[in-house]
Amino acid sequence: MTKNKMNNEFKITRLISPILLIVVGLLVAKFLIVTAPKVKKKDRKIIVPLVETMVLASANKKVVVSAMGTVEAAKEISLLSRVAGEVMSVSDNFIPGGIFKKGEVILQLDKTDYEIIVTQRKADLVKARSDYKLELGKQAIAIEDWKLACESKTIDGDDKDLVLRKPQLNLALARVKIAESALRKANLDLARTMIKSPFNAIVRSRGVEVGSQVSPQTLLAKLTGYDEYWVRTSIPTDKLKFIDFPKGKKEGSAVEVRLSDFGNDSISWHGQVMKRLVALESQGRMAQVLVKINNPLGVNSKTKGDTPLLIGSYVEVAIDGITLDNVYTIPRLAVRDGDTIWLLDEKKQLEIKPIKIIWRERDVVLCIDDVLEGKDLIVSNLTTPVSKMPLRILKAVAK
Repeated sequence: MTKNKMNNEFKITRLISPILLIVVGLLVAKFLIVTAPKVKKKDRKIIVPLVETMVLASANKKVVVSAMGTVEAAKEISLLSRVAGEVMSVSDNFIPGGIFKKGEVILQLDKTDYEIIVTQRKADLVKARSDYKLELGKQAIAIEDWKLACESKTIDGDDKDLVLRKPQLNLALARVKIAESALRKANLDLARTMIKSPFNAIVRSRGVEVGSQVSPQTLLAKLTGYDEYWVRTSIPTDKLKFIDFPKGKKEGSAVEVRLSDFGNDSISWHGQVMKRLVALESQGRMAQVLVKINNPLGVNSKTKGDTPLLIGSYVEVAIDGITLDNVYTIPRLAVRDGDTIWLLDEKKQLEIKPIKIIWRERDVVLCIDDVLEGKDLIVSNLTTPVSKMPLRILKAVAK
């Protein structure tokens, strides 16, 4: 009995112990909750973003059309011989890169044979003129004989011309003209033995040396004019309307041509728009515009040290376009989603406004809008822009 009683008490103890532990744990938890420190609730603080702004004001703005182009010769020829002969002498400047003024002698062919021909043609002309004068005398005698012997006779016009030696006189006159023409041709051939520069030119290459035997159409040299070069540029067709092309006495737009192949430095030349070509580029479908550059080599400059513009150079072209009236200049960084801007309205709230962009440059865009005058343009970024959100001005930046 005693053993059974002890077992029963042990079972009761094992059953009651967990219950007591649970009760004690609940009491401790309630105590901790009751005695825990109270956190005071605070009102939520709304953070108003700070923004930088600039005041918009319309103004007249001259646009600049930027493009790339290739320098090419405005005037270039292959200098050919017109007569045959041996090259007797050449100018010291007759080398690649040599410069010749218009009319300056480049080389001299052997002229001995042509001088002999000129002498012969002069003699032929003297003989023809003498024969013509003799024929005039014979005609005068024929006329007097006709008057004395044949006044009472009737004769038709053709027979009368024969009697009065008119055909012989016409033949003598024709021989004079032939002799004169032959002498002019001989003098011309003689002059052509002295090869002169047809314009202000620089030698690109030469094809003969002293002692060379040349014939008509022999290539003597290739010459390029140095008074003017052309720059062929490619421009989007929608920008042509901003460029002034020559018309009547009106000159084309002014142009600055820059070359940046000298380290961090660049050199520039000034020119003018000359014409718009009639065909688009075959690949890019862009319009082609010719720009002329005067004195590209600095040959005609009074100052020394001018850097020459070389044919084949790939250059930057800045064309002064037309002036746009009453436009707004907006930094590119302030243009959002391609064609919208952020404004600060009278209530210091965000206004998202679409704009009409009429011109784009690398750093700014130009637009036209009647309601932008005096408005505050937001130039800083916002993480989550929402229309009508309140804003604060950090500072106004200069336009």
